Amino acid sequence: MKKLSLLTILVLSLGLLAGCVVISPNENAGTQMAEARSTPEPARGTVSQRNAVRAAENYIRIIAFSRSGLIAQLEFEGYSNADAIHGVDNISVDWYEQAARKAQSYLDIMPFSRSGLIDQLLFDGFTREQAEFGVGEAGL
Repeated sequence: MKKLSLLTILVLSLGLLAGCVVISPNENAGTQMAEARSTPEPARGTVSQRNAVRAAENYIRIIAFSRSGLIAQLEFEGYSNADAIHGVDNISVDWYEQAARKAQSYLDIMPFSRSGLIDQLLFDGFTREQAEFGVGEAGL
């Protein structure tokens, strides 16, 4: 029950934040240049596939996701499974960094034991290695 309610809270928060995010074109210019070198070539494909890529990029800027969690979020938004997978597979993401961000976001709202937080991250779709890394980065 706790896991489902946390996921629900995060999805609702994401929905609220999605309409409020303003990104400055000059913000983190150095980081953007470094990411540009490692970002895959712009995804080609159908309009829906290109939109899925853009949606995946937007979500990952706002909230941390596992790969499977981001695919599920895109499907929830109405993208087909194939388009959601295409969207996620055509963005540049460090899933370990995402696990660390997600772990910290959980700790910001409630206390967890190390094993409890690892279990939560596993539930969210991170691999055991990613979950353990994320929890370690969050200080547990």
